[in-house]
Amino acid sequence: MATVKYKSGDRVTMRIVRADNILLGYLAESTTVRRKIYERMTDFDPHMQDEIDISPALRSPKQDMLLTGINFTGGGQIEFLIEVNGTDAHRVSEKLGKNASKSWLVSFQKS
Repeated sequence: MATVKYKSGDRVTMRIVRADNILLGYLAESTTVRRKIYERMTDFDPHMQDEIDISPALRSPKQDMLLTGINFTGGGQIEFLIEVNGTDAHRVSEKLGKNASKSWLVSFQKS
């Protein structure tokens, strides 16, 4: 599990560069509430520049985000990064095999 630390007023963003075939992102707002913050279905491994500002959703001192990549045909690529004020705080770049999936857990901690 990756931990991303940030301070009040910081801009925390997730930038997706590749998501072949599916990338889903959920933020845990409490022990019972989850909110979908990202969903993208693609084909043919496109390059993207999707950017999501996560800052407004970070309401408690510690929150977790689960990202799941799913690939159906051929080789797939998942690449995303978490930035704090434009600085790289966590990066994932992985290949997924045919009919494969993988999940990543990122913990946001306010300092």
